Amino acid sequence: IALVGTKLLDGQLNGTDQCVNGLDNFGFVIGTSATLFNQGVIQAQSSLSGWSVFQDIAENVLSDFSESKNDVASWRNPFYGWMNDTNKISNVSNVVLVDGGEALENIPLNAHIKPERQVDLVLGFDASADTSSGWPNGTSMFATYNRTINDDDQISFANVPTPEQFVAQGLNTRPTFFGCNSSDVTNYNESRHTPIVGYIPSYPYVFESNQSTFKLEYSDEEYIGMINNGEASTSLNGLVSDGEWKRCLACALVDRARERNGVDRSAECQTCFDDWCWSGDQVDTSDVSEYEPDINSVPQFVQDRSDGDALIQATNDSASAQNLFSTTVLLAMAVIVGAALL
Repeated sequence: IALVGTKLLDGQLNGTDQCVNGLDNFGFVIGTSATLFNQGVIQAQSSLSGWSVFQDIAENVLSDFSESKNDVASWRNPFYGWMNDTNKISNVSNVVLVDGGEALENIPLNAHIKPERQVDLVLGFDASADTSSGWPNGTSMFATYNRTINDDDQISFANVPTPEQFVAQGLNTRPTFFGCNSSDVTNYNESRHTPIVGYIPSYPYVFESNQSTFKLEYSDEEYIGMINNGEASTSLNGLVSDGEWKRCLACALVDRARERNGVDRSAECQTCFDDWCWSGDQVDTSDVSEYEPDINSVPQFVQDRSDGDALIQATNDSASAQNLFSTTVLLAMAVIVGAALL
């Protein structure tokens, strides 16, 4: 990675070319993973539809911008001329990279499920804005699932339901494991290593984290709220009784190793998997309403696994937060009215 900018041919320096370093910059890598400028160009062009004069001018400018590849991240291809028979990008000197969300894969799972990596468990945190209200509905998981079905390399991935099933079964409100049994995957091959996938969706436990991708500036209160809500979504806000979620996560972490060594799954882990793994069931989705969770609410799955005291405390905390907000607003209004009367 340190020499990622170097021009290579079949993995070797070509002629008098020299090594290039400095591109393994965190900002450049993160910027590449969030490259959405080409989508911005497309949206800008479509938004001017009907304004012929402005549209012509804008399209000329934006087309030049796009054709010169200034709206994407261009990286030197380190695999140029390498394994030409099987390498799909062996004849491309530079590779163009954009945000994986453009292929609906907001969770970058594909890179982690390669059999050669021998990964046992992948945890994917989903903060996608799939629904009209900006919350995830499993679209990213389903996109990776579809990609592996059609993949020439026969990569396997856990079987997952459609986004409609995600919402209907509440799978987009709480952590769920997929592919818990090694045969419950696409392109199943006994000799191929396929990890369990732990799906953790964002849920508004303490903050409305359904912010737009194109929101580029956050206040201190907002970014702290985003971080806190991410932690709450991952820990289920501490509401699940007796450490059940932690134990089940540990079970998922060791399950593939257990299977490789011919060890039976423990009764405790089997109970966990019965509750926390997707069963493969399909339900009627005809009456499913638009998914729009309320701030400070608790998913039904979590309620069913919480003791009464924890839920009461969570409700009181939410009420206190609402009361504090209301009091602050009333005080602010009083100050404004008072100032107006002076």
